[in-house]
Amino acid sequence: MFGYIALTILLTGSIVGSWTDIKIREVSNWLSFGLIFSMLAIRLGQGIYLGQYGYLLEAATAGFLFLSLGVILFYSGQWGGADWKLLTAYGIGFGSLWGEFSPLFEPIWPFYLTLLMNILVVSVLYTLPLALLYALRNKKVLSKCRKAVGRNENLAMLLGFGASALAVSYTGESVLWVFSLLAPLYALSKFLKPIENTYLTKLKKINELVEFDIPVKDIKVGGKLIISSEGPNGMTLANLKQLKKLEKSKKIPGTMLVKWGFPLAPAFPIGLALSLIFGDFIIAFASL
Repeated sequence: MFGYIALTILLTGSIVGSWTDIKIREVSNWLSFGLIFSMLAIRLGQGIYLGQYGYLLEAATAGFLFLSLGVILFYSGQWGGADWKLLTAYGIGFGSLWGEFSPLFEPIWPFYLTLLMNILVVSVLYTLPLALLYALRNKKVLSKCRKAVGRNENLAMLLGFGASALAVSYTGESVLWVFSLLAPLYALSKFLKPIENTYLTKLKKINELVEFDIPVKDIKVGGKLIISSEGPNGMTLANLKQLKKLEKSKKIPGTMLVKWGFPLAPAFPIGLALSLIFGDFIIAFASL
């Protein structure tokens, strides 16, 4: 019962969030935080009903791990603010598999790893083709993409491959090769950045700007930095008020180019559905 309630709430909220992410590249805080607290409440209700609080501890642990990963991706500029909040909600709600669900391919590791991997794979599958299409249209952008993946990323991929090889050799489980995908996924996010900065932008009027919008270029007035284009948090409400005053005084133009980015929110409900139906998506695909 609790599993179906969690699934209904999480999918409904995620679908709404996906729609707003696609349309305006924003998922509201009330929705993302609402999902986090809803999943905590459901897990707590499960613990009280069953008289067992181990599930709540598992959910809290998975939620913390997802939160940590999401925050790292956010502050490294790979994800938006809404993405780490959604990831946290998914970790709490489905960090462990509810008894109501039986995937076709039973996960061989904790379910939160299955869920995380499937979300990452889905996000790559629908962003990579579009990104490559953009890159091939402009040789300069393609060159920037290649430079974005430097020595550190190549070293990370090599270490990831080596660690996976050792794990497979030690355990005999060939499926552990899956972990070698983590570093390439990070390198891919670096590869996509020049494409996002070149093509995935939108010209907005100053009064159309919203909280968390990130300008393509630094906003400076009289040599003083007002808003950085590199910060992951984007514009604050105070920044928006300041920009409106600056526009009225004719110190800045009436429009601004902001980063539009790839909408990642749809990857969450799709990844969850694949996890609950098939289990490990990569294993299921390899078994066909």
